[in-house]
Amino acid sequence: MTEINNEKFYSLMHDKELCREMIRRIVPDINAFDIRFLKNCDIPDADGLRFNLYVDSDGRKYYTFYVEILAEDPGYIPLRDRKYHAFMGLDALTPGNEGAYVISICKFDPFNYGLHRYTIITADTKDPSIVLDDGRNSIFLNTEGTADDIKPELKNFLDFIAGRESDSSDSFINKLTELTR
Repeated sequence: MTEINNEKFYSLMHDKELCREMIRRIVPDINAFDIRFLKNCDIPDADGLRFNLYVDSDGRKYYTFYVEILAEDPGYIPLRDRKYHAFMGLDALTPGNEGAYVISICKFDPFNYGLHRYTIITADTKDPSIVLDDGRNSIFLNTEGTADDIKPELKNFLDFIAGRESDSSDSFINKLTELTR
């Protein structure tokens, strides 16, 4: 299998059905109705995919997403995440926007805890149950995770990104594999 880089990922995920399935695996609580891709030119040095994911048929409620693959640790992951949220910030204030997600698919462990998935939100340091519900969500996926912390379908997707063999009965992965040949 071939490792997936940002360019291949970007072209694959411009298929709305593939993109919808990817989001369903990463954020299963969101039921996507439609996807509208946005230009990345308003985010300097952006290599990923930016889109609005609509969750209702009339196009009033939506989430903004920025998804990228990081092959190496650039050394400033928190600042990079903050930059993407800052550029999506004004959109998050638009009526109907339910929140913004920055999803970094890392081919390394960004926090060195062995997890496949790190979900970062803003919370109080003394009492983490106090959460600043500002709509910002940062998800870091780790293709090299060792913990048993995610569902098999997300693990299959991470294996695909890393270029490893995965469950051959997974039709989504089979379609992605076929499109990368």
